[in-house]
Amino acid sequence: LGSIHAQIAARRQALAAAKPVASATTPKPAATEEASVTLAVEYRRLAREVADARERQRQLDDKQFKASISASSATNDRNIQVSVLDEAYRPTHAISRPRSQLLAAALVICFVLALLTAVASALFDDRIHGRVDLERLDVLPVVGAIPRAPALPPRRS
Repeated sequence: LGSIHAQIAARRQALAAAKPVASATTPKPAATEEASVTLAVEYRRLAREVADARERQRQLDDKQFKASISASSATNDRNIQVSVLDEAYRPTHAISRPRSQLLAAALVICFVLALLTAVASALFDDRIHGRVDLERLDVLPVVGAIPRAPALPPRRS
C-alpha cells in the first residue's frame, strides 16, 4: 500500500512538472479532454490495485489468524482442528410470507373452525325444545300439547 501511495505522489509530481506555463491564449479543448481521460483511466487502475492489495491483506490476515489458532492449540496439547466448511451467505429474499397473507389465512381457518363448532353443537344438542323433539324420542306417544299463551300487551300505568 505504501508503494502505491509513493507511485501516486511520483505521478502527481511528474504531472505538475509537465504543466505548461499559463498563456494568454485558451488551452486546446482536445488536450484537456485527453488529459482528463488519461487521469480517469489511471485512477481506475490505481483503485483496482488498491482493492486487490486490500483483498490480499485480508487473505493474509485470515491465514495468520488460522495459524495462530493452530499454534495455540498445539502448545496447549489440544489437537482440535477448526475449519470453515461453508461460508455464510446473505439470503436473496425473505423466507416468511407477508403478514397480510398470514392474517387472511388465520381468519379463514378461524371461520371454518367456528362453523364446524356450531354444526357439531347443533347435532349433539340433546335438550327438548318442542313437540317435535319429544316425538323423536319415541319413549311414549304424545297424548296432548299445551299451547303457548299469547303475548300480553304491555301495561299502561
